[in-house]
Amino acid sequence: MAIVTDGGIGKDPTASGSGSGNAPAAATYIVKTAHADLSAEQALSTLATGVVKVTTGTGALSVATAGTDYYNPGGTDVALLDGGTGASLVANNGGMVYSGAAAFAVLAGTATALQMLQSGSTAAPTWSTATWPATTTINQILYSSAANTVVGLVTGNSGVLVTSGAGVPSIATDIPTAVTIGGAYIHRVGGTDVAIADGGTGASTDVGARTALGLAIGTNVQAQDATLQSIAALGTAADKVAYTTAIDTWAETGLTAFARTLLDDVDATTAQTTLGVGSRTIAQAGHGLVVGDIVRLNGSDTYTKAQANSAANAEVVGVVSAVADVNNFTLALPGSYTTVFAGALVANTIYFLDPTTAGARTATEPSTVGQVSKPVLYAATTSGAYIMGMRGIVVVATAAAAASAMVKLEEVVLGAPAATVTFSAIAQTYRTLRLIYQARGSTAAVGQTIQFTLNNDGGANYDRNLLVGGNGAASNSIAFAGTSILFAYIPAANGTAGNSGSGTIDLPNYAGTTFNKTANIAAGAFNTNIAADSNVYAAFGQWRSTAAINRIDISATADNFVTGSTFTLYGIN
Repeated sequence: MAIVTDGGIGKDPTASGSGSGNAPAAATYIVKTAHADLSAEQALSTLATGVVKVTTGTGALSVATAGTDYYNPGGTDVALLDGGTGASLVANNGGMVYSGAAAFAVLAGTATALQMLQSGSTAAPTWSTATWPATTTINQILYSSAANTVVGLVTGNSGVLVTSGAGVPSIATDIPTAVTIGGAYIHRVGGTDVAIADGGTGASTDVGARTALGLAIGTNVQAQDATLQSIAALGTAADKVAYTTAIDTWAETGLTAFARTLLDDVDATTAQTTLGVGSRTIAQAGHGLVVGDIVRLNGSDTYTKAQANSAANAEVVGVVSAVADVNNFTLALPGSYTTVFAGALVANTIYFLDPTTAGARTATEPSTVGQVSKPVLYAATTSGAYIMGMRGIVVVATAAAAASAMVKLEEVVLGAPAATVTFSAIAQTYRTLRLIYQARGSTAAVGQTIQFTLNNDGGANYDRNLLVGGNGAASNSIAFAGTSILFAYIPAANGTAGNSGSGTIDLPNYAGTTFNKTANIAAGAFNTNIAADSNVYAAFGQWRSTAAINRIDISATADNFVTGSTFTLYGIN
């Protein structure tokens, strides 16, 4: 196809041949206007004003259709697929372009600054109603300070996020008191006491805490105590018992299995059985004895009635306390008994072996030369007594008294109350000293204790084993390293009027220097005329000295002996 202008072809269309320089008349030409010599030309002047398009394959020219063959201003919107917006957009100051389902659109700008663009899911986006800060600082938390106003929360170090009572948040180092966990308040210093169920003490003070926990001192637990501290420090080895050596100071000493069998005895009778003393069952054919008979051994292991008519007949070994039959009886050995004599005694009386009737007792001391002064028993009650084991003393003529009998060395009858009675410058010519007393005290009590010392020694040099019987029971008390020998009670100011206590203290071999000095003691008292205040006492004492005894001090441990109290010292050979 040749293109010519001004309607001509620029060559002679009738000429033939390709090399003549003329165009073929039958060729298709694009010309501005039609020409009569051409048969297949396409004149552009025949087309409407517009954009020329060429048809593929034929080469035919035509005017392109706006909106179909091309986009033109003011015409159809350019589709997204063709790189357009798919819509006729209008600019908006501060607006945002966004994509819809088929075309772009413009979200109009907002009149309020600091609003944020929000997604509309598959719908158009919108501006948030709330405003947001333009800048933030490090570690800052955002929150709504008012409706639709988001601001930054001032941060703080080592704090927690809390809110006030009005709900305003802040960073604080203290948790508000109204905060709870699981509906319960958080415990804090100075706050509500932590309950025991929550691992606390339920109290705000140490005293309250111990009470709430069941550990109150003096009620639930023992307070710190020097005595307990000392006991806790003991080694607690086997077969030991604790004893005091000073105030709040404890030590241990041995306690044998045998000693334990004695300690668990409930009364004197049981203790005597354990020791192999007390009552003993005797089998002797045709013994001929009755209850109350005082007996001796005749030298051939046969029991017979004792009698104070000679030294040989007065060697008393016990009293018959029960008769089973003509061949068997029970013998009560020296000791304390509560029901041996079944109402046949006069309380608070010393009975002697009778010198005229074999096996009998008498309240009158034998005094005829050749008879024997043998105290047999002290009646604590009308039925109970302490059977004495001391040997009797043969009554001798006056001329021979100093050599072989019991001689009164000195007697003190108080003409006024006195706390102590002293015997000094004691003669050293006798075998035994015997002190017999009858006394009452003045202290404001039912009864008071009495004691004695030797040679004016007030040191811790005295030991004592005391057996007490009364009110149907007996007890034992042992004391070592005492400053005196405390051995009995006597009635005192609140005791029954007219009652007194009496007893005997024997000091054998008092002038010797080989052994430590010993004392055999028998005493009793009715502090009042009721069983609970009436006792008999049997004691053995020791002074840790071999020195000869030249002085005896007997004293009331409180106040005085009353006027009329009597103390008599005898020397015995």
